[in-house]
Amino acid sequence: MEQKKLMLSIFGFLCLSGIALSQEVTLNAGFDRDSVAIGEPVNFYHTAKYPRGLEVVFPDSTYDFQGFEWEKQYAFSTKSDAGQSYDSALYTLTTFEIDSIQFLSLPVWVVDQNKGDSIQVDGPEASIQLNFRVLDVPDSLTADQAPLITNTIYLHVPLLFNYPYWSASIILLITLLILAYVLFGKRVKRYLKIRKLNKAFLKFRQEYHEACDTMKTDIKLVERPLILWKQFLEKVEDIPVTTFTAKEIHVTYGDPSLYESLKTIEKAIYSQGEGMTLDGAPKLLEDFATNRFDQKINSIKNE
Repeated sequence: MEQKKLMLSIFGFLCLSGIALSQEVTLNAGFDRDSVAIGEPVNFYHTAKYPRGLEVVFPDSTYDFQGFEWEKQYAFSTKSDAGQSYDSALYTLTTFEIDSIQFLSLPVWVVDQNKGDSIQVDGPEASIQLNFRVLDVPDSLTADQAPLITNTIYLHVPLLFNYPYWSASIILLITLLILAYVLFGKRVKRYLKIRKLNKAFLKFRQEYHEACDTMKTDIKLVERPLILWKQFLEKVEDIPVTTFTAKEIHVTYGDPSLYESLKTIEKAIYSQGEGMTLDGAPKLLEDFATNRFDQKINSIKNE
């Protein structure tokens, strides 16, 4: 029995403390004008005066604004003097209710950091009048009260974008592309490889003949045809022929005639062409490159 009395005493003390604390908080609130239309934004100010040292929390967008819709909120900085603090917030609200006079009251919460609890302090109730745009709505209209107006002017109506049609078209196109790749992908790849090699071969023959013609007038330019030959052979074989010496090329292909021709050209390069004759070595290199090109083309066709 004594324990029950003690608990009732503590509960009564807490209630009295909450009432005393709430009495120390002074709230003021109201709308910034007397009337508002449905859906029209209106500002609602909310201020609090309380003893310095308390922590006061204002409502935010999660609060139920009693028939009003929260649009935005602006909170002002707390101002304090020797014994009092002042807080204020401005809410922008809209209403879609049709009551001629609408009311709103917002609370604040005083937070007790030591007890981990808060006390709600209710603010004053403010009212605002609703402006009705349509004052009289008749039940029905007769034909003479609502005459039809004929208008023969052409009015262009833009066509709506047909999303289902275009979506189906895109899916169909992607499906056809995938199917074409599966059926003709290898043929296309072979065609592109052969086309690329043919272009490289035609370019090689033209530049090689020009380099050989220039070399006839100056044997010191013998290195240019050899470079062109190695570059083309590297494209055909997919191996780094440009870095190979004559001996390494001989090990790769095992052609004695090719090896002798390469040694002849290298000797001419090292001696700067003095007292050297090439004895048909450039022609043999061209024939060898042409033969390797033909073999490569046949290999691609048979893939």
